Amino acid sequence: MIGIFRRIIMIMKLNITLLCLTLLITSNCWWDKGHMLVSQIAWNHLTDSNNINARDKFNELIVVLNPFTDGKTPTFTEAAVWADDIKSYGVKMFDNYHFTNM
Repeated sequence: MIGIFRRIIMIMKLNITLLCLTLLITSNCWWDKGHMLVSQIAWNHLTDSNNINARDKFNELIVVLNPFTDGKTPTFTEAAVWADDIKSYGVKMFDNYHFTNM
């Protein structure tokens, strides 16, 4: 009887360990998708609130800054990866503003 309980507990521990590993692996795979997902949500909030002034200002900035990213990010959502683009060129001066470790 005790052997059965030990086996059940061992299986539960294994399942919990596998779940934790799966969550850790997927949490490190956001990169561009994570930046763009958050920026699309922000853009939707700007659209929902009818904040056309802010959207126009963002679009102006994107038009000015887009040539510095090889012209690959012409929209607000795609521009969210600029921090990673800049980092890939070895520029480290913005690292403190890029993300926060928790």
